[in-house]
Amino acid sequence: MNNWKFLLVDDSNVSIKILEDILINNGYTDITSVNSAQEAIDFLLSKNYAGINRPIDIIITDLFMPGINGIEFCRKIHRIEEYRDIPIVMITSSNDIDNLKEAFDSGIIDYIRKPFNPIELVTRIKAILRFKEEVSRRQLRELEIEDINRNLIEDLSIANHLQFQMLPKNIISKPISIKGYYVPVTFLGGDLYYWHRVGGGKYGVALIDVMGHGTATSMICMYIRSLLPELISKSTDSVELVKSLNKYMRDFNNQLTQVQYHFTMIYIIVDVLNKTIDYVNAGHPPVYLLEKSKEIKLLDKGCIPIGIMDDIEIENEIIRYTETSCIFMYSDGLKDLVRDNNITFEYILSLIDINNINSSFTLPIEKFLDRIKQMSRPDDISVVTLELR
Repeated sequence: MNNWKFLLVDDSNVSIKILEDILINNGYTDITSVNSAQEAIDFLLSKNYAGINRPIDIIITDLFMPGINGIEFCRKIHRIEEYRDIPIVMITSSNDIDNLKEAFDSGIIDYIRKPFNPIELVTRIKAILRFKEEVSRRQLRELEIEDINRNLIEDLSIANHLQFQMLPKNIISKPISIKGYYVPVTFLGGDLYYWHRVGGGKYGVALIDVMGHGTATSMICMYIRSLLPELISKSTDSVELVKSLNKYMRDFNNQLTQVQYHFTMIYIIVDVLNKTIDYVNAGHPPVYLLEKSKEIKLLDKGCIPIGIMDDIEIENEIIRYTETSCIFMYSDGLKDLVRDNNITFEYILSLIDINNINSSFTLPIEKFLDRIKQMSRPDDISVVTLELR
């Protein structure tokens, strides 16, 4: 039996002796008894009491006592932070219903009339102590959960920092400028963008959106990110890169027993010397190519998302661009945000000042993307812009 600590408060030594005998006979031996509410308060606030390893577990007090009565005693005790939740049982010979109501209003947990019925008294006390034990257990569990959550948030914050660190730095140059914007819906997201200069005036640029969002998809993003530098360097064209990623993703899925993952991707190879764009759109939202004084072209040729099946038919497209062009790439999250906030892509594209060749075409786009961080988002949002001059 748990060695519960009792505090008995009664001006009658006879009543205290009866209570002590009943408690001791039922295995409760850790009992402190005092003859007034003031003595009880002094005891609870004393320096000696402060050094006790475990505080009083339950207080049993008489209602009518000289000086501070049981109701006022209860109110005083519950004003003290350390004893706000301590269970107090009121004992009395009074049958006054108003006394009973006032006692419960003051914060008692139970009310027992004299003379005591030992079985009833012990049964009620056991029930109170079981309840207290359950509350303490839940409070301890809540503290453990808070500690776990605090550690988890710290870990996720570090992972979030690492995920951002793995994103490439913007490239700003005369023939091409590549900029990325990433807004995850939680700490970790399932979007990824990457670019790499492959030599001969060519740049490989990928925007990837893994199914779902959260920890698992962010880990898959990191896995894909580890593959991209070598694959982009070795791939001769966009089709070869998509085939390689599909093989890696299928091998990854074959090691899983339940959930299968896939991702959409737009991969573009820009040749700034020959002014060509070689791309594959693997189930990704259409990409916009804006050219000076020309209509908007959609880059939507390609294949199904990557990782769904072993053999996929891949169609790439190679197009030429003029000296002043812009490519606008985005993930599904932006499409959802646009739809939910009654924004049109025509408005977004109108922000790109393709005729202003002396400065960044996409500066207004950057300001717009800063605004969306304040909006409610159902999914991760990634945007990549390529300014071609």
